[in-house]
Amino acid sequence: MQSKPAEYFILNGKPERTSSPVLTASTRGLRYGDGLFETIRYANNQLHLINEHLQRLWCGMEALQFDIPGLFTPESILHDIQLLLKKNRHTRARIRLTVFRGDGGLYDPVSHRPQLIIESWEL
Repeated sequence: MQSKPAEYFILNGKPERTSSPVLTASTRGLRYGDGLFETIRYANNQLHLINEHLQRLWCGMEALQFDIPGLFTPESILHDIQLLLKKNRHTRARIRLTVFRGDGGLYDPVSHRPQLIIESWEL
């Protein structure tokens, strides 16, 4: 049985409709795989192993030399996940956090600032 597709995702803290285009062909995350992701299970009103997922996400961003802005915090990500779960009306879900570098730079990135997409799928 296939679940109903989610209506929303979060891009850099802002809810977007899943039909909204957000990437271009020059996005480094798409062109070079310049990024990382974590997948988190949500059930029984809790994000399973959330601290471990966020720690691994931060270690990965440091390894890829992202410039992590001050407003990019575990608390802000948790807030955005809860917002997304509510908007998509998910009570059991798979959450995917995708961090990637944005547009620009043929060999070297133009910016080391991370972009964040949060998606959810009903389980």
